[in-house]
Amino acid sequence: MFCYDALCHFAANIKPNKLTIITTTDFNNIQKLATLRNQYPKAKIGFGIHPWFVQNNSVEELKTLITQYKPDFIGEIGLDYLYPDAKLQQQIFTAQLNLAKEFNLPVIIHSIRAYNDVLKILKTYNIRGIIHGFNSNSIIAKEFTNLGFLLGIGNNISKNSKITQSIKDIGISNLVFESDAPFSSCFNKKTSISDDTFLYAQMVANKLDINLIDLIEYSNSNLQNLFK
Repeated sequence: MFCYDALCHFAANIKPNKLTIITTTDFNNIQKLATLRNQYPKAKIGFGIHPWFVQNNSVEELKTLITQYKPDFIGEIGLDYLYPDAKLQQQIFTAQLNLAKEFNLPVIIHSIRAYNDVLKILKTYNIRGIIHGFNSNSIIAKEFTNLGFLLGIGNNISKNSKITQSIKDIGISNLVFESDAPFSSCFNKKTSISDDTFLYAQMVANKLDINLIDLIEYSNSNLQNLFK
């Protein structure tokens, strides 16, 4: 059984045989990404200005690319306070949320040490999406899910992390599984692959003592519904 992938990154050799959410932070790859979607109907593609690259790309260029290539989502976007220019990050983030609202697109949000600010901003919008690599407690999780967001569970579930400690209190109703391939590998692998989502689902099923197949069907349905 396939466990759908709620986020991976574009690579030339990717051939998605399941619902796979594929992003790129390099605007030069967007034409190739669009071609991939034409070849593989189970691919959902998106792009956006990642908080690491807020100085490299413009919102005006992004809007033009959205109009031209009609992505399925905008992302990764968000805030990462391990990087400088917090105020600029916030400006670019809100501008991209405005685009998501204008084009009626879901968003995939990258948030590092910034959950409170991300929540404060999202509460002023009516937008759906995924919190990429969610790694916090059940209180923060509830705030996101009350806004209609799904929680992306990836390699942090294989570590002694906040999500590992709080997953029993969060439950499964708003979970999706993501590989973040080829990044964020687990078990000392050099790179991750899209099918690692199955491993993460196994770990959650074991921690919650629930049926693996039921869990995967639930998370797959969550991801499918996001793009309806």
